[in-house]
Amino acid sequence: MTDTDIRQALTRATDHLESPPDLLDRVRAGGRRRVVRRRTLIGGGLAVGAAGVAGDHGRQHVGGRRLGVELVRVGEQESLDRHIG
Repeated sequence: MTDTDIRQALTRATDHLESPPDLLDRVRAGGRRRVVRRRTLIGGGLAVGAAGVAGDHGRQHVGGRRLGVELVRVGEQESLDRHIG
């Protein structure tokens, strides 16, 4: 079976189908809705990310002291206690 045979078979099978006259307009409108939805989601994600960064920055400085996270090895608890105060 060649490409031409397949194309002719598909044409015969779909000859009776007709598209609605406003199909192209509806497809274009759907694309616009997707773009608007995607831009809204990206904007919301960026806003949440910015709020997270601003929130993290605010938590690093409390009462004039900078709070940090340190890894503590076994036996170094005293050192950690001195840093925390």
